[in-house]
Order: sequence, then C-alpha cells, then structure tokens
Amino acid sequence: MYKLVRRGLAASLLAMAFASGPALATQPSAPDDPAIPLHVFSGLNGITNADGAYPMQLSAGPNGTFYGVTDSGGKYGQGTIFQVFPWGDITTVASFPFQAHDNQHDAVPVTYDPNNGNIYGVTMVNGQYGNGTIYQVSPTGVFSVIHSFTGNDGAYPVASVIVGANGDLYGATALGGSGYGVLYDYSLAKNSITDLYYFHGNPDGANAESPLLEDVAGNLYGTTSFIGAHNSGTLWEYSPSDNNFTVLHAFGASTTDGTVPKGRLIFGPDGNIYGVTALGGSGSAGTIYSYNPNTTNYSIAYTFGSQLLDTSEPEEGLSVGPGNALYGTGQIGGLGGYGTVFRFDPSSGVLDNIHSFNGTDASLSRSGVLIGPDHNLYGTGFSGGTGFGTIFRVGPRAGYLSPNQVAINNGGNGNFTFSFYGSGFATNAVVEWNGVPLPTVWHSAYRLDATVNAASLLTKQSDRITVYDPNLPNSSGALVMQVGFARVQAASQVVSAPSVGTSTVTVQVTVSNTGTANATGVTLNSALLYVGGTALKPQSSTAVSIGTLTPGQSATVTEIYNYTGSPGVRGVEFVRGVANGSSYAGATALTLP
Repeated sequence: MYKLVRRGLAASLLAMAFASGPALATQPSAPDDPAIPLHVFSGLNGITNADGAYPMQLSAGPNGTFYGVTDSGGKYGQGTIFQVFPWGDITTVASFPFQAHDNQHDAVPVTYDPNNGNIYGVTMVNGQYGNGTIYQVSPTGVFSVIHSFTGNDGAYPVASVIVGANGDLYGATALGGSGYGVLYDYSLAKNSITDLYYFHGNPDGANAESPLLEDVAGNLYGTTSFIGAHNSGTLWEYSPSDNNFTVLHAFGASTTDGTVPKGRLIFGPDGNIYGVTALGGSGSAGTIYSYNPNTTNYSIAYTFGSQLLDTSEPEEGLSVGPGNALYGTGQIGGLGGYGTVFRFDPSSGVLDNIHSFNGTDASLSRSGVLIGPDHNLYGTGFSGGTGFGTIFRVGPRAGYLSPNQVAINNGGNGNFTFSFYGSGFATNAVVEWNGVPLPTVWHSAYRLDATVNAASLLTKQSDRITVYDPNLPNSSGALVMQVGFARVQAASQVVSAPSVGTSTVTVQVTVSNTGTANATGVTLNSALLYVGGTALKPQSSTAVSIGTLTPGQSATVTEIYNYTGSPGVRGVEFVRGVANGSSYAGATALTLP
C-alpha cells in the first residue's frame, strides 16, 4: 500500500531542491508585477456572513465573477463558499454545516454549473458513511448533500467535480473501490452515481487528486499522485464511449522526470495537455509537463529550481492567459520565500517569475491563477494578510486621470504631463495614448506619470488612455482625456430662506466652465425646486442668456421661488441649459435653514 499524503508539502523540500539540484541559471530580468490584495480574510467564526479563513483555488463563476472555498471560519467554523467580483467585493454564499466538512486545511474548489446556476463540490470526509460527499449549493445559497460516498463507490474525494458536456458531474476519489480510488459519473438527472473505473495502484496509479479534463469527443484526462509503474503517479485517459482506460505516462520514468502530479490539467494554445508536478525534475522542485494527444509524445517543458530565486511546489495547475502564455503559482520560493506568480511561454520554454509574494499580499499560494474578464490574473494566498489568507490580483487596473482634460496645444505651455491612478502597475508599465507609448515615470503600484508632446494636442478630441503591462502582456481599461473641450457645470446655493413673515426662497445658480476651451452660447433655460414632494417654479421662467464663458470663468443667475413652508426642510434644485449647442444639467441638494 501507499501512504496518502496531504497537499501541504514541507517547506524544507525547497532547501533539498537547491542542495541536490544542478547549478542555477540567472533569473531572467522581469520587473516585479505587484499583487494587489483584493480581500484579506478575517478568520471569524460563528457569524452568518463571516468570510472564513485559508482560501483555496478560485473557480469561474457567472458574469466574470469567481467562486472559492475556505477551510475554516464562517457561521459554523467549518469553512465557507464565497463569490468574489474582479473589483474585490466578496459575498459569503454559504457556510459549511457541521459534519459536512473536514476542516483540515484541504478544502476542495467548487464548480459552477451554468445550466442551472448551482454550485457543486465535494467534501473529503463525513457524510452518511464518513467517506465524503458530493454537495450542491443553489443560487439562493441553500446547501444540500446530494451523495454520500459508501466506500465501494469511492472515498476521500480530493479532486473537484467537473460538469461534463452531457450535464453529468465527473470526478475521482483518492480512496475507495478496490482501495486505490474510483473514477465516477454522477447523473444530476437521475440522482445516481456510476463507477466508471477502479484504480489498482500498479500500473494505473492511486490517489487521483486532479479535476478531470474533458476533450471535444467526451474523453476524460486525469492524474494520480502515487504508485504507478515508477511509484510517482500517472497521467491517464478514459473513454466513456468504450469504457477504455489508458495510462498515458507513468511519472518518475527518469531522474529528470516530474513526480507527484497535482492540480488541474489544461489544453495549451498548441493543443497539448499541460500540467504540473509538485516534486521531481532535476532540481526536485517540480516540473511543467506536456503531452500531445495526437502523437502521444510526453515531454518536460520546464524544470522548477533551475533559476535563481525560482518558485517551487506548484500545486493547482496552469491557466492560459495573455499572450497565449501559461500562468500559475508556486507555494514557496521567490525573493522572500513566500512563493511566486509565474509566466511560462510554451513556444520558447522561458519562465519568468512575474511576482514574488511578500507574505502580506499572499503566502503559500496553492491556488494557481485564473484569468479575469479584464485579462488580469486572480488567485488566493492560503495564508498572508493577517494570517488567514487573501485574494489577490496581478495586472493593471484603471482608476482616474489627473488632470483629465487639457487645452489645445496645452495652451502654449509645452509638453503636457498627467497622472494615471489605478492599481497593479508594474515597475516597467507604460502609459499609452490611443495605443502609442508615452514616456512614463513609475511612482508606485497605484500611480504612473506620463508626458505627451504638445504637438499631439492640436485638435479638439477625446483620447483613450491605457496602461500596458509588458510582463503579462495586458492593458488596463481605458480612461478618457479630453483635449480642447468646454465643460459647463451648474451648482446651486440658498441665498435667503423663509422665516417668520416671509414667503419666498432665493437660490443662486452658479454656471461654470471647468473645461479647457471657450463655452459659447451659454444659456440657463429652466429651473425647478422640489421641496417636500412639490415642484416649485421660479417667479421668472424666462431663459437667461449668459453668453461666452472662458475656461475657469463662471456666472451667477438668481432664482426666486414662492414658498410658505417651514424652514429646515430639505429640497433639490434641478437646472438645465445649453452650451456649445449641447445641453448641460445640474442637481443640488439644498436645506432651507
């Protein structure tokens, strides 16, 4: 028999890797991309909406959101299922009830089913027979166990379920069946489970830990982490059409081969299957491997520990991201030893550690990364923050420009410099003006300064300003710089209010041009004062002609309203007008003192 090993491998393995591995190459020079913490977990227990502690890998949810699982915390202290938005808002969807989760720092990621809006997942132990469960969380957050493993049909499910093309759930267990794990198919339509294959240890392997990968023909690919022909796990394929199980590769076939495969498998941009091993390779720090389903060729694409400050112990597989590169995380290694986010180019074989965690933004990242709707990288740190883990993002995000407008030719003042505020700016990030790079000065992960030549500001125009990150590569969302535009705004203030014996309210409207060009033909056409649900019209309803407002110039218009109510009432004045042939409007909350 074999020993079932938990996911967390000893950090001392990194020292072993460096001690026993070959001479280290120089790390390619890639400026550090900051990992911006979107959320820091609190670790609270006993509160309905507590966010939990020790998050695991994120999974894709609806509308660009992500789902995740924590190992502990939440209403019952057994962990939570949460949903997070790319800008960082987080919602606790459900808390694991008692006897449904093992709370042993091994929570399994969940899977979102777009067919019905449910979330599906597994717990490794407990359930009716103590061997683990398959559970469902409805769109309204109702948690229910839909299957308890008996032992014969599997036990200790470590691998996430996937939703197959036929709508069934597919997964594998680490134990059960003949003792080495079971490949299963759970039919949501029939509420029944079917054992597809029993693992035997040798030669097919044992302890299936990876979520399955389905190809267009419905074939399933997966890995086992132990035993096999070389006692180091296997890569395998199962064909549901003929119930055929095939070992594609037995890990540990050579001294440079990877061992203990972990995490999800993916199809790379070249059509090959890619995965990672947590150990093995010439440096004993793990590998990235590739398998071509057409030629059956297996190869080591990259060996971890072969560069200075390289990452180590990748556990949750890879994702295809910007530039058709593969992205992932390592638990340890990097500049501070807290792990890294890395980028691997399968066409060149070059790996860059694009970020070294510092222990605050994240630490011990077992999550890998997912690619968000903004093409940035999202993942979790099992620890970090205040010690209970974080959700992080790597990549540029737009905030605002300061200033966000400029006069034509910069008013004759030469080149124009502005600041781009946001987050996730790498030290070599570049501000682009309509796609053209500008001279850029990096101040922090949250601010860049850029300069544009005054010769580019000769016409009235609206320009798209973005930040480009060459390390990913990816661009932020666009902000708008207005060149030579007037900007007319209106604001109101009470000049005199009703008191005992008075029956009018006087409001002064200030119309200002805050833009960088003349505003011509400015008029104030209408005004209404809403007080207590009643719309009051001014005593004079004639449109007021203001004329031309130069940049920075303002004009005032006085409106007098008949009002016999009590002082101290809140109201709102709405005004509308025209400038440069276009309308403008203003709404100001007022208090009648």
